[in-house]
Amino acid sequence: MNLFFVTSFSENWRLYLRGGFAEGDMTEAGHAVYLGAAEELYSYADKPIEAERMIWVNAGLRRVFLRSWWGNLTAELFGGAGWTYDNGGSRLDSVWETGLSLSAPGHFFDGRLMFLYNDQSDFKVGFFIGKPIWSHYPLP
Repeated sequence: MNLFFVTSFSENWRLYLRGGFAEGDMTEAGHAVYLGAAEELYSYADKPIEAERMIWVNAGLRRVFLRSWWGNLTAELFGGAGWTYDNGGSRLDSVWETGLSLSAPGHFFDGRLMFLYNDQSDFKVGFFIGKPIWSHYPLP
Protein backbone atom coordinates (compact mmCIF):
# COMPACT_ATOMS: atom_id res chain seq x y z
CA MET A 1 0.00 0.00 0.00
CA ASN A 2 1.36 3.42 -0.99
CA LEU A 3 -0.05 6.84 -0.17
CA PHE A 4 0.87 10.09 -1.86
CA PHE A 5 -0.16 13.71 -1.33
CA VAL A 6 1.16 16.86 -3.03
CA THR A 7 0.18 20.50 -2.63
CA SER A 8 1.42 23.73 -4.20
CA PHE A 9 2.16 26.89 -2.27
CA SER A 10 2.80 28.85 -5.46
CA GLU A 11 3.77 28.17 -9.05
CA ASN A 12 7.32 27.28 -7.97
CA TRP A 13 6.91 25.63 -4.52
CA ARG A 14 5.59 22.09 -3.92
CA LEU A 15 5.26 20.00 -0.77
CA TYR A 16 4.83 16.26 -1.03
CA LEU A 17 4.17 13.53 1.53
CA ARG A 18 4.60 9.85 0.72
CA GLY A 19 4.17 6.77 2.82
CA GLY A 20 3.56 3.10 2.60
CA PHE A 21 3.21 -0.32 4.14
CA ALA A 22 4.21 -3.71 2.77
CA GLU A 23 3.97 -7.24 4.05
CA GLY A 24 6.06 -10.20 2.95
CA ASP A 25 7.28 -13.62 4.03
CA MET A 26 10.96 -14.08 4.87
CA THR A 27 10.59 -17.88 5.09
CA GLU A 28 10.15 -18.14 1.30
CA ALA A 29 12.90 -16.97 -1.04
CA GLY A 30 11.92 -13.83 -2.92
CA HIS A 31 8.84 -13.06 -0.80
CA ALA A 32 10.33 -10.78 1.87
CA VAL A 33 9.94 -6.99 1.77
CA TYR A 34 13.00 -4.80 1.24
CA LEU A 35 12.99 -1.30 2.72
CA GLY A 36 14.86 1.01 0.36
CA ALA A 37 14.61 -1.17 -2.75
CA ALA A 38 11.90 0.94 -4.44
CA GLU A 39 13.12 4.45 -3.56
CA GLU A 40 11.40 4.59 -0.14
CA LEU A 41 14.74 5.64 1.36
CA TYR A 42 17.38 6.55 -1.23
CA SER A 43 20.43 5.91 0.98
CA TYR A 44 19.40 2.25 1.49
CA ALA A 45 18.89 1.44 -2.21
CA ASP A 46 22.26 -0.33 -2.49
CA LYS A 47 21.67 -2.41 0.67
CA PRO A 48 17.92 -2.68 1.35
CA ILE A 49 16.75 -4.00 4.72
CA GLU A 50 14.97 -7.37 4.54
CA ALA A 51 11.91 -7.90 6.76
CA GLU A 52 8.42 -9.42 7.08
CA ARG A 53 6.75 -5.99 7.25
CA MET A 54 7.77 -2.40 6.68
CA ILE A 55 6.30 1.06 7.15
CA TRP A 56 7.89 4.18 5.68
CA VAL A 57 7.22 7.92 5.35
CA ASN A 58 8.89 10.57 3.24
CA ALA A 59 8.37 14.34 2.91
CA GLY A 60 9.93 16.87 0.61
CA LEU A 61 9.83 20.53 -0.26
CA ARG A 62 10.60 21.27 -3.92
CA ARG A 63 11.43 24.61 -5.55
CA VAL A 64 11.49 25.17 -9.31
CA PHE A 65 14.25 27.64 -10.20
CA LEU A 66 14.09 27.64 -13.98
CA ARG A 67 11.47 26.68 -16.56
CA SER A 68 12.33 26.44 -20.22
CA TRP A 69 11.46 24.53 -23.38
CA TRP A 70 13.84 21.68 -22.42
CA GLY A 71 12.46 21.21 -18.88
CA ASN A 72 12.84 22.49 -15.32
CA LEU A 73 15.73 22.99 -12.94
CA THR A 74 14.67 22.17 -9.36
CA ALA A 75 16.02 21.79 -5.83
CA GLU A 76 14.44 19.64 -3.16
CA LEU A 77 14.96 19.30 0.59
CA PHE A 78 13.64 15.95 1.82
CA GLY A 79 13.61 13.52 4.71
CA GLY A 80 12.30 10.06 5.35
CA ALA A 81 12.08 7.27 7.90
CA GLY A 82 11.32 3.58 7.83
CA TRP A 83 10.62 0.77 10.26
CA THR A 84 10.89 -2.99 9.71
CA TYR A 85 9.18 -5.72 11.70
CA ASP A 86 9.37 -9.48 12.08
CA ASN A 87 6.46 -11.93 11.82
CA GLY A 88 5.52 -11.44 15.49
CA GLY A 89 5.30 -7.66 15.18
CA SER A 90 8.59 -6.89 16.97
CA ARG A 91 10.63 -4.06 15.49
CA LEU A 92 13.75 -5.24 13.69
CA ASP A 93 15.16 -1.92 12.54
CA SER A 94 14.44 1.81 12.48
CA VAL A 95 16.21 4.07 9.96
CA TRP A 96 16.04 7.65 8.68
CA GLU A 97 17.64 9.92 6.11
CA THR A 98 17.64 13.54 5.03
CA GLY A 99 19.08 15.24 2.02
CA LEU A 100 19.20 17.78 -0.76
CA SER A 101 18.50 17.01 -4.40
CA LEU A 102 19.21 19.06 -7.52
CA SER A 103 17.39 17.83 -10.60
CA ALA A 104 16.92 18.65 -14.23
CA PRO A 105 13.89 16.71 -15.44
CA GLY A 106 13.30 17.48 -19.08
CA HIS A 107 11.80 16.28 -22.30
CA PHE A 108 15.05 14.76 -23.61
CA PHE A 109 17.07 14.02 -20.46
CA ASP A 110 16.29 13.42 -16.78
CA GLY A 111 19.02 13.72 -14.18
CA ARG A 112 19.25 14.18 -10.43
CA LEU A 113 22.21 14.84 -8.14
CA MET A 114 21.64 13.92 -4.48
CA PHE A 115 23.42 14.66 -1.21
CA LEU A 116 22.25 12.28 1.55
CA TYR A 117 22.86 11.83 5.26
CA ASN A 118 21.38 8.93 7.23
CA ASP A 119 21.11 7.37 10.70
CA GLN A 120 24.39 5.48 10.29
CA SER A 121 26.28 8.80 9.99
CA ASP A 122 26.82 8.04 6.32
CA PHE A 123 27.14 10.97 3.94
CA LYS A 124 26.55 9.91 0.35
CA VAL A 125 26.56 11.66 -2.98
CA GLY A 126 24.72 9.98 -5.79
CA PHE A 127 22.97 10.57 -9.06
CA PHE A 128 20.11 9.18 -11.12
CA ILE A 129 19.89 9.31 -14.89
CA GLY A 130 16.46 8.71 -16.38
CA LYS A 131 13.22 7.93 -14.57
CA PRO A 132 13.10 4.87 -12.33
CA ILE A 133 10.57 2.27 -13.45
CA TRP A 134 8.91 2.31 -10.01
CA SER A 135 8.22 6.05 -10.07
CA HIS A 136 4.45 6.36 -10.34
CA TYR A 137 3.97 9.84 -8.92
CA PRO A 138 4.96 12.65 -11.28
CA LEU A 139 5.77 15.89 -9.51
CA PRO A 140 5.31 19.02 -11.60
